Amino acid sequence: MQLLSVELQHQALIICASFTSGIKRYQAVSSGIKRYQAVSSGIKRYQAVSSGIKRYQAVSSGIKRYQAVSSGIKRKI
Repeated sequence: MQLLSVELQHQALIICASFTSGIKRYQAVSSGIKRYQAVSSGIKRYQAVSSGIKRYQAVSSGIKRYQAVSSGIKRKI
């Protein structure tokens, strides 16, 4: 009877260790996913800033063109 009790305790320890190992694996995967999402979010922010800079440059270029045309018209008058 005592041998059966020891065997059951041993099996319980194996199950517990397996369960704990599974939890650690899940936490590692979850941590990796969070890191990926943070990097992805950073890339999206960079792309948004880059897009904003390009828009600013386009507007700035348009203003310079307008000023050049306006200056040319003033010279002709």
